[in-house]
Amino acid sequence: MISDAQLQALEQLFTSERVSVAGDDLAFYGQDWSKFVKPKPAAIVFPTERDEVQQLVSQEARRQQRERSLFPLSAVVESSTLIRSRDWYGCNPV
Repeated sequence: MISDAQLQALEQLFTSERVSVAGDDLAFYGQDWSKFVKPKPAAIVFPTERDEVQQLVSQEARRQQRERSLFPLSAVVESSTLIRSRDWYGCNPV
């Protein structure tokens, strides 16, 4: 499911004509030929220029960075064990 804010951000980048959340489009364009993971796209975009793809990837990287910063000190792992997030991401061996 895509939030209204996420959909608006995509429509600002690609225009509403080149963003789809229609079920048929999600099923058709969202398929992957991998047998290991079944994709569940929230939206499909139709970029026409390389810059649009770069902007989308940059925008998503910034969003993920903001989400990561919500829990900067620790992460809860099995049995309420706390570890530093940098250890969780493999930066430092535990």
